[in-house]
Amino acid sequence: MSRNANLQRNTGGPAGLPPTTIERRVPTIMKEYLFVYGSLRSPCRVPEAIAAVTNRFVMRGLGKVNGRLYDLGDFCGAVLDSDAATVVHGELVELPSDEGLLETLDRYEEIDPSHPANGLFWRQRTTVRLPDGSEKEAWIYTYNRAPGNAPLILSGDYIRYRSR
Repeated sequence: MSRNANLQRNTGGPAGLPPTTIERRVPTIMKEYLFVYGSLRSPCRVPEAIAAVTNRFVMRGLGKVNGRLYDLGDFCGAVLDSDAATVVHGELVELPSDEGLLETLDRYEEIDPSHPANGLFWRQRTTVRLPDGSEKEAWIYTYNRAPGNAPLILSGDYIRYRSR
């Protein structure tokens, strides 16, 4: 794309005369959000391997999604289920504008882009319910394996569960 691809000539001048101004079309930038529910949540000590990324998150508020949260040992994993009687509690964060950010998070979450079924987690879109009743579409990393005998975190809140 050329540098001038976002420039548009103003054709509103008198007929036959050159345009008098050049207007810049501002592209619409869609904000991207991520719902975090485990070790990437504040006030967790974020692993050093991903801290440079998470330090750029902008916290937008608490939220919840329908599903189940499992204790997988050193971390937790969410399984979305719109029919679940339980919810997963977390935070909605705004992601900085950075084309490589999601790919960096994907690597951290052990997503295998060439074989998605083999990854430990899977990134997908979900609807996050906020305390005021509003909803936001966001990315979420869901556990990509059967939880087996992993303990269900009944409260759905990893922070509260770990602090007990």
